[in-house]
Amino acid sequence: MDFVKPGSDSRHAVVEVGHGPMRPQLGRFVWLSVFGGTCVLAGAAYAITGQGLPCPFLLATGWLCPFCGSSRMGVALLRGDLAAAWGWNPFVLVLGALLAAVWLWTAVQLIRRRPARWPGARGVVEGVPPVFVVLVITGLGLAYMVLRNIL
Repeated sequence: MDFVKPGSDSRHAVVEVGHGPMRPQLGRFVWLSVFGGTCVLAGAAYAITGQGLPCPFLLATGWLCPFCGSSRMGVALLRGDLAAAWGWNPFVLVLGALLAAVWLWTAVQLIRRRPARWPGARGVVEGVPPVFVVLVITGLGLAYMVLRNIL
């Protein structure tokens, strides 16, 4: 797919962020920034007050959900204790690292002002429908929840 106007020099092409192929990256960057900022604020609030959010799933079933322990994991990360963070919730820790990588790569795309593909992915990652990604993450989360409660 060619994102450069015909007759222009592709080495000096600038794509406006609000239009065309950069619009999805801008939306992804904004949502990941809001989500990440909210998670950091929730972890900081728990570190300061000692009051986390009660898990309705845990209260209703007695089982830990895939996100149980995330507040304490966030506090461990804020203190720089990666081992403790892993102990509290490895699923959310890995998921957070992946989301941080997507956020960073999206920022690079926006700074460069041209669409870029994941290194070595040859368009495979960019072409995956978001619904498929959500279904895979949900499936992994459910598997993690079952395993952490029965083992």
